[in-house]
Amino acid sequence: MAGTVTFTPQEADYLAANRALFASHPLRRWAFWLFIVGAILAVADFTSRMVLSGATALEALNDGAVLILFAALCAVLPWIVTRSFPRQIRTMMRQNRALAGPIECTWDEVGVQFTASNGEIRLKWSDLHRWFSDGHGFVFLQTDRMMNILPRRVLSAAQALDLEEIARRHGPKPG
Repeated sequence: MAGTVTFTPQEADYLAANRALFASHPLRRWAFWLFIVGAILAVADFTSRMVLSGATALEALNDGAVLILFAALCAVLPWIVTRSFPRQIRTMMRQNRALAGPIECTWDEVGVQFTASNGEIRLKWSDLHRWFSDGHGFVFLQTDRMMNILPRRVLSAAQALDLEEIARRHGPKPG
């Protein structure tokens, strides 16, 4: 079944989409595992310096400071990246006023189409790089960084279910 909805995107819609995209990004997973590896190496280094060389705790900490800083950086890297999202989105919406205007979204068995004041884009399901949905809405990615969003707040439960079923049937594997 086909559907159509018209909405005016809000900063919160783009923010939620960017946070969801980042949460699924490999960088976030790599940062977590680098933190784990860095923490294990820091503990092992600290322990070996104290046991094998007889260093005091302060000397061992000073010698292992680089590993400790590396582990700490990996732990806070995702937080640092996501803190810049609100500013980036405000800038994006200020620079491209069409993003803040009404957008009509239509979907059917062939693809999804977005029509705004500055033009339209028709994306065949087979042309999407990937797509996903969460509690905030749908994100359709043409590349890793080029996306169109459809906030869930503008869809009825039936429309959201219909769009998700069509996208699962005809689009790339969600994720």
